[in-house]
Amino acid sequence: MIKNIFRNMPLKQKILSMFFVILISITIVAVLAISFLGYSYSEFLYESVAVQLSYSAAEFADNLSEIETVEEMIYSSNTVQNGLRVMTYLDDNIMRSAANDSLRNSLINLEYNLSDSGIKYTALYCGDFVVSGNSYEMNKDSQEVLNYLREKAAEGEGGIVWTAHPKSPDKIYLVRQIRNAYNLSLESLGEEIICVDVEYLLEKSTKTAVDFENSYFFLFVDNKNVYGTKEFSLEQITHIENNLTEQYKVIMVDGNYYFAVGGVVPSHQWEYICLLPYNSMVFTQMGIQNIFIVFLLICVVLAWIFVAKFTNSLDKHIHVLVQKMKAMGKNTPKEDDFIYDYKTRNDEIGILHQQFDLMVKQLKELIDKNYVNEILKKEAQLKALENQINPHFLYNTLESVNWRAKAMGAKDISAMVESLAVMLRATLSKSDTVFTLKKELHLVENYMIIQKYRFDDRLQYDISAEPELYDIEIPKLIIQPLVENAIHYGLEENTEECMIHIKAEKAENTVKISVSNTGSFFDEDLMERLQNGEISPKGHGIGLVNIQKRIQMSFGNQYGITLYNQDDEAVAVISLPVKKEV
Repeated sequence: MIKNIFRNMPLKQKILSMFFVILISITIVAVLAISFLGYSYSEFLYESVAVQLSYSAAEFADNLSEIETVEEMIYSSNTVQNGLRVMTYLDDNIMRSAANDSLRNSLINLEYNLSDSGIKYTALYCGDFVVSGNSYEMNKDSQEVLNYLREKAAEGEGGIVWTAHPKSPDKIYLVRQIRNAYNLSLESLGEEIICVDVEYLLEKSTKTAVDFENSYFFLFVDNKNVYGTKEFSLEQITHIENNLTEQYKVIMVDGNYYFAVGGVVPSHQWEYICLLPYNSMVFTQMGIQNIFIVFLLICVVLAWIFVAKFTNSLDKHIHVLVQKMKAMGKNTPKEDDFIYDYKTRNDEIGILHQQFDLMVKQLKELIDKNYVNEILKKEAQLKALENQINPHFLYNTLESVNWRAKAMGAKDISAMVESLAVMLRATLSKSDTVFTLKKELHLVENYMIIQKYRFDDRLQYDISAEPELYDIEIPKLIIQPLVENAIHYGLEENTEECMIHIKAEKAENTVKISVSNTGSFFDEDLMERLQNGEISPKGHGIGLVNIQKRIQMSFGNQYGITLYNQDDEAVAVISLPVKKEV
């Protein structure tokens, strides 16, 4: 009962039933064992780390804000303002020395009171004069770094600027140009530099917020200066940054897996990355994957056995249908060779056999009925062809006109008749459907001779081709229609002079034949629109479509005609494969 039901099911339902069982097995195992566990854990880990990192970033930003507050205190301090004005405007050495001591003591007291803020040193510049609260730390920075910081302060024009320098790998700097607040003159009195221990701030900001052991933290300042743990080299950190294209991602570094999460420090737009060791999770996932693969192989083997049995049941009847077709092809069908009665089957197999048998019967009747009529029709066509005008009559007539013109001294008429005869031989001849490039260019040359007499000096042209391409095979009459198109649009529709260039050259294994002319241009995407039916081909447009189809039917869709405009010229390029005449 079940066998009959399944046998009479439509073929589509049989195939869907087979793959439904396999699809359900693979989907359940893959989704539950891999996607659910891996993705869910990654999402949970990301949310946990992201929340804590947001606290760390906020605390780091708060620490920077505290340092900015300290800077404001220095900037607005009367001691600093008065001292710098003395150093700027007075030449009294005693007063300058007192101002220097006052500034230094002010900076020393400030650094002492803010020892937990991460400030390494503070410094004030006034021309060549410099004073620092911690000269020892300041002298660790090279003169190149200090000059760079003073330039950045000047660029800020009185505003706070956070910056860094590659030659000071553990520091970031707050710099600012100090302006004269007296009477709001706002003249520059010097530059202020606050050096901050970024490693100290990172450790201070992350140790209370990130609860994961062995976590690593990187900070990117100005998109070029990197701060963070010393366990990773600059090349490794760059590799991590380049591969972190999403909010979080598992990244391999020197054979170890890390869970990487990125973010931005508020108000400063400095990027940071946190890394967590991920080897244990990866190995766990790999173990689950191995179990999944083994289970999948078992499912595949069982499915293969089922499919093999199912295929055999179909193949037997398809094989019978193939044998019927082969017998029909040899015109030797024998119904006794196929003993299975397909009239009782209602599935696709049964319908195929029934319709094929009906088709064979109808075809046999049509052959018997129309065979004689077709023979008579062919004979009538042959007789009609025999009665057509012999082309040689036209050739001989033109030759007679040519000799008569020469006898009369009409050289122009003789040249035109000779060219016309050459063209007629090429167009009326039915023996050659493939030309060589040399023959085609000779035909074009004769066509241009005729047109030259018509348009006189308004028509100028040149034909050039590499000699090694003369024997290349090309379809018959593919260049002349392009030349005719150029004359039509370049001369017939305007009164200006027209220059036509016909050129053939080889590019690797392709022959490029170009026809370019002045006086006209091609519409954008003309060939594509003609082929798609957006424009109805008329006149010369039909010729373009015809040439395109002939080339692509002969050589493939990678060859054909390309139309474009260049340097006030309409250019048509034919692409053909290199094929020598045998």
